[in-house]
Parts: sequence; structure tokens; C-alpha cells
Amino acid sequence: MSNHTISSLTILTGILCGGLISCKPTSAAPVATGLSSQNDAATPEGMVLIKAGSYIRGTEEPQENKTTYKEEGPIHTTKVNSFYIDTNEVTNAQFAEFVKAKGYKTFAEKGLTREDFPKAPEDMLKG
Repeated sequence: MSNHTISSLTILTGILCGGLISCKPTSAAPVATGLSSQNDAATPEGMVLIKAGSYIRGTEEPQENKTTYKEEGPIHTTKVNSFYIDTNEVTNAQFAEFVKAKGYKTFAEKGLTREDFPKAPEDMLKG
């Protein structure tokens, strides 16, 4: 398994878990610009290029309803650089092998930091 695979999966997971849940796409800010139809020498085997693009992320939903977190707002445009992602999903066994080999820690294991989440409430940051 390549480092490109995990990096791409980490990026995609961040996009999906961090933004698209409350995404409100518009014609001015597409959710995705599509997959690359070209496979050149730079494209790693078994991967596809996701082209750069932008999307609308966030929410203006009030906190009182308890369905959103304070750091999910306000609505803003997020830009994503092009990246490669596997054409097939990574199994739990493959991910476990990668974690063991590289000592990889997920965001959940590392905890939130002020640098990564500047608007997160203090009680949600690692101690």
C-alpha cells in the first residue's frame, strides 16, 4: 500500500466528514470537478486523479437545535487541491497493516488541536 493511498484517503475522509455533510453546492462552487479521464505516467497504478475544485462548507443552522457544532459555521467556500485516490476501497486488514508499519495515528487518536481547529471550544481540544 502506498503513502499516496493513505494520504488520499485521509484527505477524502476529511472532506466527507468535515464538510460535505452540511454542503450546499451552487453553480459557482461545484462539489467536485470530476475524475481525470487520463492515465499518464504520473498516475500511480490503481489510482485515479480527483481534480482540484471548491465547494460550499458549513452551516448557519442555530446551535439551539443540537444538530450542529459551533465550529461548523459559518458557511464558507473551501478549496481542495487535486489528489489521487484508490479506485478500490482499502480493507480494515490493509489499514491495520499500514498503521502497524508506519505508526499512523488517526485524528481521533491524536485529539483536536487549536492549530487544526482554531474555532473549536477549549473543552474539545487535547489536554
